Amino acid sequence: MKRLLLLFFLVLSLASCRQTSPPPDNQEFRKVWQSLAESDNWCFGEQRLDETRDALQKDGLPTSEQSQLWRRLAQQHLRLNHNEEAKTAIEKAVELAEPAQLPEMRAERGLVYLRLGEVRNCVLRGNQNSCIFPLDEKTVHLDQRPARSAFDDLLFYLNARKDNPTDLSFYRSRRWLLNIAAMQLGEYPELVPEEYRLELTGAETNPNLVFEDVAAGVGIIEKNLAGGAAAEDMNGDGLIDILSASCDFREPTRLYLNLGDGTFQDSTLEAGLQDQTGAFNVRTADYDGDGDQDVLLLRGAFLRELGTVRNSLLRNDGKGHFTDVTVEAGLAGVGHPTGTACWGDFNGDGKLDLFIGNETITHEDGTQERHPNEFYLNNGDGTFTEQAEKAGVEGLVYAKGVATADIDNDGDLDLFCTDFTYKNVPDKFRGRNLLFRNRGDATFEEVGQEMGIDWPAYRGFACWFFDYDNDGWQDLFVACYETEVDSEVSRFLGFNGPAGRTALYRNNQGQSFTNVSYEVGLSAVMSTMGASFGDLDHDGWLDMYLGTGSAFYDHLVPNLMLQNRGGQFDDVTFRHGLGHLQKGHGIVFCDFDNDGDQDIYAQMGGNFVGDAFSNSLFMNPGNDNHRLYLTLKSDFQVVGARIEVVTQDRSFHRAVGMVSSFGHTPLRQEIGLGRISSVDRLIIRWPSGVVQEVLKPPLDKQLRITEGNEKYEELDSPAFQLRRPQPGDPFCEPLAQKD
Repeated sequence: MKRLLLLFFLVLSLASCRQTSPPPDNQEFRKVWQSLAESDNWCFGEQRLDETRDALQKDGLPTSEQSQLWRRLAQQHLRLNHNEEAKTAIEKAVELAEPAQLPEMRAERGLVYLRLGEVRNCVLRGNQNSCIFPLDEKTVHLDQRPARSAFDDLLFYLNARKDNPTDLSFYRSRRWLLNIAAMQLGEYPELVPEEYRLELTGAETNPNLVFEDVAAGVGIIEKNLAGGAAAEDMNGDGLIDILSASCDFREPTRLYLNLGDGTFQDSTLEAGLQDQTGAFNVRTADYDGDGDQDVLLLRGAFLRELGTVRNSLLRNDGKGHFTDVTVEAGLAGVGHPTGTACWGDFNGDGKLDLFIGNETITHEDGTQERHPNEFYLNNGDGTFTEQAEKAGVEGLVYAKGVATADIDNDGDLDLFCTDFTYKNVPDKFRGRNLLFRNRGDATFEEVGQEMGIDWPAYRGFACWFFDYDNDGWQDLFVACYETEVDSEVSRFLGFNGPAGRTALYRNNQGQSFTNVSYEVGLSAVMSTMGASFGDLDHDGWLDMYLGTGSAFYDHLVPNLMLQNRGGQFDDVTFRHGLGHLQKGHGIVFCDFDNDGDQDIYAQMGGNFVGDAFSNSLFMNPGNDNHRLYLTLKSDFQVVGARIEVVTQDRSFHRAVGMVSSFGHTPLRQEIGLGRISSVDRLIIRWPSGVVQEVLKPPLDKQLRITEGNEKYEELDSPAFQLRRPQPGDPFCEPLAQKD
């Protein structure tokens, strides 16, 4: 009877799922989707599925080969979200497996069962805590059948291979998943044999600062694929809204307007965004200088030749309605697979220019699919002129992250670009991360090796500039997307995994950079997709939230929260309830409710059809620390402005508009001060060259400071509380029915 009641409530939960907008009908991007669906693309294509089915029809196939083909078919079905078909296929593979194959086949079946359990109990989730690791009594699966079957299969594999693991990495990752399955059943640790049990040391929460996922309560539940996220005031009402993109060409970029009462309204249709689909990343900027935030959508990442599709520049009318002006702005051009870009005034004329990083693919023989970076100078009339070759920033690399900052404090913005070249490419053909130093006239010299920041040599991903040590010089964080799941969770598995490739480079006053990763506590393996930075506890030190994992289903690993304690980083993921098991992508730190602390919007989900997931909004419980809220205004430009907050005890440093690779934080500055109760001076170094001081600015109030105006304005921005999920709220939203 208890089981029947649990299943009844699960059905009620699923019945509460809702669709907030109709499927888009943009023929341009619908054609892209059709091309992808008919291709062998591993994210979206069905051609490989058809090929495997055809192979299974051949006569005279040995039983072992049939088993492997059924296994391959199951994997392909999983990627396409055909979960029941995947279950049927893998069960056939197990049925046909020879004795020597059986352990691996059952482990593979366990993975399929895990995914089924995730879909039924977490993707279509029963509560906001369903996927927060370590899983507790609130996260136990209502439908336990998949997790039970997964546990049995994984245990069978481990017992069969414990004396002679054929693949140690595979063995360790299945041990990890065995513990996950036990947690899903609510029977951890007693169900897990001691020899396979995880030691969850350091997993205690901090009762005073536990974040709560309130996405369902505030009305931003959506289920989509990886894309970028941005937080800005899009309709001019003084409240910070959310833009969320998806790389699925059937899914629109969504706009959630902040209503100022603790909830958001899905305004995708009203904003004219319903046909803006397939965006892997999103960037906001006031490119036309009219005082509102416009939007750039980037497309084609990871799709190679099928990703040669245009980006979109969307002009804001000031009220949150957008018009596609890509063609008239001169940005349509030749389509490239694109996943990253940054805005900045690179020639010092007060107008925002644009750097776009594209994906040049280098093959094992050294041949390339060439997609050079693009560099557009703003003409000031709504159009742009491409200048990459002339500027010296074409950089034929597999660009996955770009960032801009004034690295030498000489008044102009420099550029950084990561390289994601595949691991199997010989060293002589691998690229490296690039640092372009601005000569002051929007031409650049590449100085990565000279400045000491070209490592890791490949698989570079998310990146950003920030002043982690508050010394007034912009440092550089570079994530690497290269690891096995067993390495990433080595601290739970009782062995020392290989060192990660994540790098934090300290800026040596503009002369060079030093890799200080080990010195500051960043030596653990961290396979990072999307990430961002902010101030978790408003102590004035910038922290990091890393979205981790890979596109494969065995990568159920917790995202990471790294707290900066005076220049040293501690893993506080579990202390603050932020260990979400799904892949994190677009990450934004922002005080959405004006209550004095930064919340975290985290876009979850992978990059193939079957890996869609609901996004999260982690509400910060707050503390009593003081802070400065600053909105800067200038007729020239504010992106790149440098802020120094001088107190009796120390100084704090920020740079405006220095965003991460997939999360676009607001231009508004939210600067924590810890227990410091007064500020002596606020110094703003404007991009125009003007240096402005404000004496004794008030704390814990939102201030608007205008370049050249000695008086600041206090903004009327009352605090409110984000609405917590209530009984009956939808905790899931299925993909819309699409062609």
